[in-house]
Formats: sequence, C-alpha cells, structure tokens
Amino acid sequence: MRLIHEHLAKRAVPPAEVTPSVSVPFSEIVMHLLEKEPDSRYQTADGLLYDLERLRDTSADERATVLRVGENDFAMRLAT
Repeated sequence: MRLIHEHLAKRAVPPAEVTPSVSVPFSEIVMHLLEKEPDSRYQTADGLLYDLERLRDTSADERATVLRVGENDFAMRLAT
C-alpha cells in the first residue's frame, strides 16, 4: 500500500537535481511527462516533439529563458 501511495502522491525528483549534467530545460520536459494529473502532461506527441526540437535548436545561453514546456501542446479533444 505504501508503494502505491508513493507512486500516486509523491512527485518525482527532477533529473537535473539527481544528475547535475542534465540540463534544466530537458529536466523540465521530463517532469512534464511525469505529471500526476493526465491533463497536465503532454497531450500530443507533436507537443513533445516541438519542445525537444526547440531545445535542440537553442543555444545553451538561451535555454533557461526561451523554453516554456508545453506551450505548443494542444489537446485533440475539447475539455469538458
């Protein structure tokens, strides 16, 4: 029961905190994938691909300010 509770309730540790060599923007993308609420995660593979490509195409100096995770991710269905 404790394991199930931790899986459902505890937030994962960001990869950038565990391994400092992981960039913060990439860590934010991973954390967005691990969100507990389904509506807070990526809604489409296109949204994830957009963020990964933008991360790849930006220089290291721009990454901290430019990347806003999920800003180009739109649900394929209307929210009710």
